[in-house]
Formats: sequence, C-alpha cells, structure tokens
Amino acid sequence: MHTNYRPAAHCAWRMIDGVAFVVDSRNSTLHELSETGSFIWKLLEKGEKPDKIARQITDAYEVSLGEASRDVDEFMQQLQTYGLIAKTV
Repeated sequence: MHTNYRPAAHCAWRMIDGVAFVVDSRNSTLHELSETGSFIWKLLEKGEKPDKIARQITDAYEVSLGEASRDVDEFMQQLQTYGLIAKTV
C-alpha cells in the first residue's frame, strides 16, 4: 500500500496565475509554491498518490521518471516539515 497525502485541514490555499499560495492558519504563515510545487499541490488536492504525481510530471515537463520521483519525494518531505500535508490511506 502506498501512502497518500492531502493538504492539511488547517491550510487554506488559492491558485493565482498558476502559482499556489498556501496559508497555514495555525501560525498565519503564507507559503508561495514554485511552478512545479503548485502543479504537485493541485494533484494532492485531487487525492493523487506520489507515484502517479511523478508520472504526470514526466508528461508535463521534460524529466525522467526517476528525477520526477525524487523531486516529488523531496517536496513531500518539505511539505511535511512545514505541516502543510497530512498522510491518508
């Protein structure tokens, strides 16, 4: 079974000109995500699993599946560190 993630309940977000802005209501911190981070965030909101997100990144950007998987894993770790996502099953 693969771990799935969703935006944390205490986070509100808005997409503006293709950029995701995420607000953590616990501490009123605003996070501006990169283009790729925003792409990943939208897919997380839809409930996509990290492995499927990596495959979609290879379709949208010119990167290998290995590179996309590493990038997704690293980004998910960053989001977890900031408490912006929660694990689901």
